Amino acid sequence: MVALVERAFGTGEAKRRTFEPAPALPAGERVMSVRRDTTQAQLCLGLPGLRRDDPEAWTLELLNAILGDGMSSRLFQSVREEKGLAYDVSSYIVDYADTGAFVVSAGVDPDKIAPAIASILDEMAHIRDEVVPEDELARSKRYLAGRLELRMEETRHLASWLGGQEALHEKVLTLDEALAELNAVTSEGIQKLAGRLIRDDGLRLSVVAPPRRGRRLESLLRLPGGAA
Repeated sequence: MVALVERAFGTGEAKRRTFEPAPALPAGERVMSVRRDTTQAQLCLGLPGLRRDDPEAWTLELLNAILGDGMSSRLFQSVREEKGLAYDVSSYIVDYADTGAFVVSAGVDPDKIAPAIASILDEMAHIRDEVVPEDELARSKRYLAGRLELRMEETRHLASWLGGQEALHEKVLTLDEALAELNAVTSEGIQKLAGRLIRDDGLRLSVVAPPRRGRRLESLLRLPGGAA
């Protein structure tokens, strides 16, 4: 295998591609909207995130899991199950070499765009302002650890894990090292990172909605509690 890889990829230092650095954040228009004749509105509510190898990357993984990753997450339970404001709602992380984004996406009734956004912002403010209970943190750690361990049993995912880290990251972690990083995250660390990222001036919104829906939304982009 080593011989095959050496013939295919060579050895030594590869040429590093350069790229345009990300603009200073926050940047760009606060709201972007597209009119489309659909029965459902789609929205993405985004914040600046972390670069790929930021020391707080595992903390953001836990923050994301608690807020919007899966059917047990706060957003799914509150916005969809309890309030009925979204057909589907979740959060995810985008990371690049020098920047990243933390995004909540939702499919909603066009007449419920404003209350859905308000409910999402409520949950964002909640995780920013209140320490995550230890039992909820432990449950989210088990969820992420279990998913990672199960995926490592698949050859394709294992290859992606090793190859992706070798190509994109500063260090190749073993499964045990990754689990140790995950387990080291604290509730206080999550709240501190949430306070750093979840801010009014970082909020950006994109909406795809039917005509005459989803207008005048910029005034809604204000978190409860007013983190500037």
